[in-house]
Amino acid sequence: MKSKRQPFDEGGSFVARKTFRFHGRTFARGAEFPWKRLSCSARKLFQLYDNGFLVLASELEPAPDNSPETKTERRKEAGRKAAEARKRNAEAKAAAPVEPEAAGE
Repeated sequence: MKSKRQPFDEGGSFVARKTFRFHGRTFARGAEFPWKRLSCSARKLFQLYDNGFLVLASELEPAPDNSPETKTERRKEAGRKAAEARKRNAEAKAAAPVEPEAAGE
């Protein structure tokens, strides 16, 4: 099932939803697609839009920040959460009652 999108409007401003090539030019994600200047027909524009290569400029979600600093912060946060989970598990184990049979084995 396709996600909800704005209806196609050839009067809108289009940008690349993902990197693709058109008439020998590469359009990176978020790059403006000047379809009239490229002599792209309205039919071809609709096909690119319908197949997910283009979106209206107002629809494009910002790309995630993949800078090294951001990745490091994400890793640190994941490590902190994992350490907290291990601590909670250890505390729960320590607080659990010991069954008499298990203690004698």
